[in-house]
Amino acid sequence: MRVLVAGLMVWSVAGWSLAATRYDADGVFSARKEYIRWHINRARYGPEREADRLLLTNSTAGGTPGYDVAEDVDASNDFGTTTNEWGAWQVSMQPLAPNARLSLAADRHSEDMARVDTLQHATPSGSPYYALNTDGITRELTEGYTNTLFGYVENVSVGYAASSGSFPASGRSPQSVHEGLFIDDTAASRGHRQAILNVDARELGLGHSQTQEFNRLGSGWYWTSDWDTQDYGRTDNDHFFTGTCFYDANTNRAYDEGEGRGGLEVRLWEGSNEASFYDVSDASGSFSVPIQNLSDSASISVEIVNASGSNVVLTIPTGFSSLGELTLSNGASVALGDYVQPASVRNIGLRDVRLAPSLTTLEVVGNEARVRIHGYGRAAYILEVNDGAFSTPWFPIATNSGVFGDTLMIDPNTVVGETQRFYRVLMELD
Repeated sequence: MRVLVAGLMVWSVAGWSLAATRYDADGVFSARKEYIRWHINRARYGPEREADRLLLTNSTAGGTPGYDVAEDVDASNDFGTTTNEWGAWQVSMQPLAPNARLSLAADRHSEDMARVDTLQHATPSGSPYYALNTDGITRELTEGYTNTLFGYVENVSVGYAASSGSFPASGRSPQSVHEGLFIDDTAASRGHRQAILNVDARELGLGHSQTQEFNRLGSGWYWTSDWDTQDYGRTDNDHFFTGTCFYDANTNRAYDEGEGRGGLEVRLWEGSNEASFYDVSDASGSFSVPIQNLSDSASISVEIVNASGSNVVLTIPTGFSSLGELTLSNGASVALGDYVQPASVRNIGLRDVRLAPSLTTLEVVGNEARVRIHGYGRAAYILEVNDGAFSTPWFPIATNSGVFGDTLMIDPNTVVGETQRFYRVLMELD
């Protein structure tokens, strides 16, 4: 996918009055939980890409390659029977915003399961929080969250690890939690995958509890268990601009524990008016800003203010695995770009933002046209040319992977005396 970026100008909102209220109903996610949320949201952005990454194959009777997210090994048709039905699972879905009340219900259920060593959706006996056999929707209501979502709304998972020397650090990694539930090879219905890809979900609660037991497998054995709960939800017309502030330190093009960047203010502007709410990323990088009070179809500008106390390098996801990068000194702000406020009730994420590199210079030196932009590192740019007869195609003439700062792209074929020659710069997304 290519997005036109040349000609968009970076502007500053410094000095404008800040009357927004900090949003805190999203809670604070641990790095483990944010890992899971980030990877869920990437899977929702590109469900087919996630299926291919995890080597799923649509083996349904009559299965068609290219619809692997609808993989169905027992021909139970849980994703439909036709390419049109399978295609409904491939669409890019809205990202999920964190919610504190959902997470409290999920945490308490994880704790209850760990206490009785049983994986189940119904609340087990002896819970200090909920009545026996309470379901997830009722647990959420008890915590003050009215969930109007239908279909699969909760995933639960457990993983064990044992050692004869000391307690293992974890029984199940967050990577294993996410990938295991998405692959979902223990459930014929693939209900866990369907929950992750519930197109109507807008919020997410994540719970985690860990237990450690000695001698569970016999004398001298140390046993660690991790219990995870995922509660999917939506309520009223609440919807959000949400994402994760992080730096991809190991360059694997994904969020990992320890890569979150906290203390970054995320502010939204409709013209010269700031949105009613803003948020500050927590230590895991998680943030969420309510957007239901913004005007439908309006252009909303996204500003990031570095209030962390130190210089920060940020990774900005621009596609499933393509990333941009920017550096913010302490106290600085940047107009990241803009997005179009949805006319429907749906969330917006960082991948929906039209990043705003600026065109800095265009000069001709000999037979070369030199186009220089100030862009985002790691983003791929393509320089295209048109001779002014716009009925003819634009022709790509240069590609540059870019580094943060000035990126120089050259057309070596400028014709001396030519009356007009137009250039545009596209950002390559995957």
